[in-house]
Amino acid sequence: MENLQMSHSDIEDSMRKFANVLLVRWSEHLKQYIHENRTLIQLVQMTVNMGYMEKSCESLGPFITRIVNGGENPAHATGHLVALSDKYRYERDRPFKVFRDARTEAEQQIEESLRKKVDLFLDNIAYDWELPSSAGHASDYILDLISFLRTTFTSFTNLPNTLAKHVCIQICKYVADSLLMILTSPDFRIVSRGALEQFNLDVMQARAEMFTAQAPVTGLDPQTLPVTFATLRQLLDLVVEDDWTTFCAEARNDKKRYDRVKINDAIVILEKKIEWEKKTSGLFSMKGSDRKKLLESVHRQLRIIAAEK
Repeated sequence: MENLQMSHSDIEDSMRKFANVLLVRWSEHLKQYIHENRTLIQLVQMTVNMGYMEKSCESLGPFITRIVNGGENPAHATGHLVALSDKYRYERDRPFKVFRDARTEAEQQIEESLRKKVDLFLDNIAYDWELPSSAGHASDYILDLISFLRTTFTSFTNLPNTLAKHVCIQICKYVADSLLMILTSPDFRIVSRGALEQFNLDVMQARAEMFTAQAPVTGLDPQTLPVTFATLRQLLDLVVEDDWTTFCAEARNDKKRYDRVKINDAIVILEKKIEWEKKTSGLFSMKGSDRKKLLESVHRQLRIIAAEK
């Protein structure tokens, strides 16, 4: 290096500059690669790999300094590290962040890919909303979905724990929200007690087996995931138990038992139940007729309360 007729500081700056340029180009190629319809397994592995690359890059600065100084790393070395841009600032004692954007892209794609996988399971649901009685056990679709999520979350072992916990929470919330949308969908106008009980069994299975019995990701607070199902759980408790008296009493005050239930969601389910009563109540069935009148009375109350809010 003596023949370069440059100071050690200038040589070090030049080497760092070219190293940074190469790494930034590599990062840009990785971002393009990530968006080429990669599988979930590929995205997870790429995120793990980039984590290792970021850690290895922390040693790049000292390595360049040792090369420039003939294998030594003198304490008096003053060569500054070239700033590539405001986004990629490379400083002597700060971790290298050049892969940050590419890693962020991969992390976002992991969550999006999982959402699409969940949609594939839920799109195959074929509920019989006029089911006379429940099967007494969870539906196959929810068991398959639970199995898939368990396997997937297990594969997150090597991901940064913060990321693994975030994705797990967001996907559980997405499952709960999707099931709520299915239950309140305008695509069907009638729901039997048997169908509600079957739907309730599926939610209980998902919540108990997947999210309460054991935390699917290391370090996750066992009380966190059940909260993602709290809104759906309260709504089902209300409509399965027909606890309309409590709900109406709480609706005008600070709700307690059903504080997460939206009144419009309750009205939607109630209307579906009323349609079932209309369909199944015989002309001479006093019990069915009385029940229909009771639900219609509750419906009127909820409409009034909803209009007041």
